[in-house]
Amino acid sequence: MNKILRTENLEKVYRVGKIDIHAVQGVNLGIEKGEFVSIVGPSGCGKSTLLHLMGGMAKPTTGRVFIEGIDISTISDVKRAKIRREKIGFVFQRFNLFSALSSQQNLEIAMQICRNGNVDHQRIKEIMALVGLENKLHHKPLELSMGEQQRVAIARALVNDPLLILADEPTGNLDSENSYRVLYLLKDLNRNLGQTIVLITHNQEASKIADRKIKMKDGMVISPS
Repeated sequence: MNKILRTENLEKVYRVGKIDIHAVQGVNLGIEKGEFVSIVGPSGCGKSTLLHLMGGMAKPTTGRVFIEGIDISTISDVKRAKIRREKIGFVFQRFNLFSALSSQQNLEIAMQICRNGNVDHQRIKEIMALVGLENKLHHKPLELSMGEQQRVAIARALVNDPLLILADEPTGNLDSENSYRVLYLLKDLNRNLGQTIVLITHNQEASKIADRKIKMKDGMVISPS
C-alpha cells in the first residue's frame, strides 16, 4: 500500500517557565491511502499536538513529517500552508464556522482559498447533499443543530478534495445521537469514497469506528495496531 503520511522520530517540546513539557515523544507512524485510523488516549496525552504536527499547523522540535514523500517540517511556511490547503481537510471540535455566513458561504470561502478565488456552486451542492444537508444551504450556524454544524464543517473539509482528513475530537461537543451520525458519516466517506481519515478522540467507543486504532499516553504511542 501507499503511505501518504509518515512521521519519523517526531518530538514536540514546549517550554513553560523553566520546565520542558514533552507533548509528543518519539512518534513513528505511517498512514496508508484509504485508511481510517483513530488515535485514542486521555486528555493531555499529546493527541491534538500530534494532529497539529501531522497537519503542518505546528513544527516539530525534532523529527520529520512527510506528506506524499514531502518533508513538511523543513519547507518554508508558505509551502507548508499550500500543502495544508491543497491536501488536508480539517475538522475540529468547535466547528469553527463563520456565524454570520450561511452554510453555502462558509463552503464558498474555503473553496476560494483552495482554488485561487474560484467557486463551483454545483460542487458545493453535491457536498452538502453528501452530508445530508442539501436543504440547509442558506441556513446560518445558529439556525442549525450542533450535529448539523459539525456536518457542515465536514462538508467544508471536503471542498478541496483532500488527500487526508484530520478530525480532532469531532464529537466532543455533541450528544450521543449526533456523535453517532457524525462518526458514521466519516465511516461512509471512508468506505464509499475511499477518503483517508485520521480521527483523534479520547472516547474509546468512538475510536472503534476506525479500522485501525493507535493508543497514546504521555506523548508516546504505546500500542499501534
